[in-house]
Amino acid sequence: YPRRAQASGAWWEAARRREAERADEAAARDYERATGPAERTKALYALGRLRERLGMSAKARAAYEALKGASPKDDPARLAGLLRLGLLLELAGAPRDAAPLYAEILRESPRGSARFETARERLEALTGGKELLGRAASGAP
Repeated sequence: YPRRAQASGAWWEAARRREAERADEAAARDYERATGPAERTKALYALGRLRERLGMSAKARAAYEALKGASPKDDPARLAGLLRLGLLLELAGAPRDAAPLYAEILRESPRGSARFETARERLEALTGGKELLGRAASGAP
């Protein structure tokens, strides 16, 4: 019954179990089906991590890209996915595309958290200065 409200949660649970059993392709399909409001963000993040582990960086990036529009903006899975996306973009030679992601993580993450510090370090490495860091953390353009 794919249209029932509980279906998304069932797909999420099935995906987690299949991933634990190393049935990776089946897990990926199930994560893609977990589209309910309670599961969508964490399913996209899990799908990205799964695809990264399988060496499918383009598909991982696509899963993480979908997190840009997810709500709430401070969802831990969303921010973790944006951080992974930023790192993948840097590895792909697109650091200018990664910098805005790190700035958003700074705005939405608790100051001093591991995610905040990683984003701060990456942004500092990309910009070579702290002026941009102060603006990014404050939400200024």
